[in-house]
Amino acid sequence: MVSKVEPQSKGSIKIMEKKIFHIDMDSYFATCEQQANPFLRGKPIAISGHPDSRTVVSAASKEAKWFGVKSAMAIHEARRFCPEIIFIPGDFDKYVYITKKIINIFLSFTEQVEVTSIDEAFVDVTPIAKRHGGEINVANKIKSELKKQVGDWMTCSIGIAPNKLIAKLISDFKKPDGIMQVRKKDIPSILETIELTDFCGLGRQTEKHLNRMGIHSVTELQQFPLEKLVKEFGEIGLQLHSMSRGRGSDYIPSYYDESQEKSMGHQITLPKNTMDLEYLSNTLLKLCEKTSRRMREAKLVGRVITVSIRHSNFEGFSRQKAVNFYTNDGYQIFKIARNILKTFPLNSPVRLIGVSISQLTTSDQSQLPFSDNQKRKAILKAMDTVNDRHGEFTIKRASLLKELNLKRDIPGHGLMRKFK
Repeated sequence: MVSKVEPQSKGSIKIMEKKIFHIDMDSYFATCEQQANPFLRGKPIAISGHPDSRTVVSAASKEAKWFGVKSAMAIHEARRFCPEIIFIPGDFDKYVYITKKIINIFLSFTEQVEVTSIDEAFVDVTPIAKRHGGEINVANKIKSELKKQVGDWMTCSIGIAPNKLIAKLISDFKKPDGIMQVRKKDIPSILETIELTDFCGLGRQTEKHLNRMGIHSVTELQQFPLEKLVKEFGEIGLQLHSMSRGRGSDYIPSYYDESQEKSMGHQITLPKNTMDLEYLSNTLLKLCEKTSRRMREAKLVGRVITVSIRHSNFEGFSRQKAVNFYTNDGYQIFKIARNILKTFPLNSPVRLIGVSISQLTTSDQSQLPFSDNQKRKAILKAMDTVNDRHGEFTIKRASLLKELNLKRDIPGHGLMRKFK
């Protein structure tokens, strides 16, 4: 399924437009499970925690989406929409493994690949499109390689545009398994057809704010004075102004540029809402340990710790602290995160908690402020070796032995990392 808008003639002057792909794997977690188990193909399935728990749908298959099942939907609600739905426990290690294979396919065409999540990436094919017979041919070749190397059930949707904003926007237009291309001259007409919230990053709260200002469409946002947007939203006002005109970055760094790595973290929807600080602290410790282990695997350290919580009414808080040293030691991260947690207003039950580490750099640049740093590193290395061989938390800190009976988190939910 291909939709292509032909380029406009520029006379004797030929302007090279960027060819930016946004590649979005269709119903990724669910499709991975259907690829692995042919019995599940063509059936409505959802990736979640235990179906009798209070977890939510992490991902839904194309068939489940046809019934109205969506990500983040409560289990009981998904059952109401689709009584035949099959709940599958997620296998995040499987998804990471498959993602690595997918990224290697992209890299076989060009190294200008920017991975934005486990199932999405931007790819700049501008320098290579001509020798492959054009960007549509490149898109079809990528789709073909996905089926050959990953499996015949794996599909993706590809948006092709002069910048990342529009490429991501239109990759949704032909889902599933579609290709759509938009040229620069056709961007204004595309913008007339979309909703404000179709822009990535423009959520319901911002939409409501804009509505209160009398802005209900992209056209009205275009016409609204820039100075008033900046006065109302600050720097975000500039972004809204640019988005309304279809302007976005066209820069895709090399995949091998370490600066792509922004942060790593984990978050978990709790098996029960709670205001118990000890329960939250124990959960936070485990999340810090899981995050730090991923960081050590990637040979990264960080110095900005962020803790996020979401209450039962879905109101969220996020606070961070920068320290004057780099670390990938889970307990060091936890001590800082715990102090951040204590500053949150726990005046209503918490349903979600998360931690992330940013301002990352390579581990050989770290300077931890402890005289026994070498001993500490040796202990962590030994723990990682055992856990690599026998499974995560085979060896763990004594602090985790008093951990409460926590349910397993929704597999893969909230993990932010680079896949190599």
